[in-house]
Amino acid sequence: MRERLYIASVSQDAVRLAAEYGIGLELDHYCTAENMDGPMAEQVHQQVLAEIDQAVRECPGEREEQLPLIFHAPFNELHPAAIDPKIKVIAYQRYQQAYCLAKERYQIHKMIVHSGYMPYVYYKAWHQEKSVEFWERYMEDKPENFTICIENVLEDEPDMMVKIVEKLQRPNVKLCLDLGHANCMSRLPAEEWIRVMGTHIGHLHIHNNDGTHDQHNALSKGTLDMERILEDIDRYCEKTATITIESLDGRASLQWLKQQGYLK
Repeated sequence: MRERLYIASVSQDAVRLAAEYGIGLELDHYCTAENMDGPMAEQVHQQVLAEIDQAVRECPGEREEQLPLIFHAPFNELHPAAIDPKIKVIAYQRYQQAYCLAKERYQIHKMIVHSGYMPYVYYKAWHQEKSVEFWERYMEDKPENFTICIENVLEDEPDMMVKIVEKLQRPNVKLCLDLGHANCMSRLPAEEWIRVMGTHIGHLHIHNNDGTHDQHNALSKGTLDMERILEDIDRYCEKTATITIESLDGRASLQWLKQQGYLK
């Protein structure tokens, strides 16, 4: 698991933990879009590089090379299937900024994007159709070695997202299954989400909650059976699918994984 495991930078001491445990880091610094703009972009970039450099020097951990990185794109008010065409223009521009940052500043080849689905605003058929149009246009000039993974947030079932990637038929457009979101928004068990999305999953966010809201708890704290989930991931997903611990207490989650024998 270590070679495909990442920790989200929103976790406490995430960079240090990534270096200490020899895993990758998912950059959440640009989830707030203004961090990509003007002087702020350079300030954040230098901060990220400094944090990684310090952590690698102080905690060499299991790996000698630089930390593997995944990029989380901004998501606030960005709706690829928006009814207002000007909103889609803004979404496109922001995702282009994110792509340039990921590829040019960090040499990252995988980016997580939110689906932007809003229940009670978009019919599922509309969201599916317009999402396909948006992502088809967005990916037409992207290299084959750059992958986006579309993440569920407010979806109550996985089928709509599967239909989007199946319609796109692009090997570098995959799904990001956020199991914490699914646990809050859906009555379907986690196994059903994993089974239905299956080999379309390119990335997963794992964290726990009590099913009432998105708490980003440690893996052992909530109603999700993480042992069963990890078994299902191994059963239904491709071995190349990467996994990010997105709990706020990253150390507790890593310790749990080690205790359960997933990290030797």
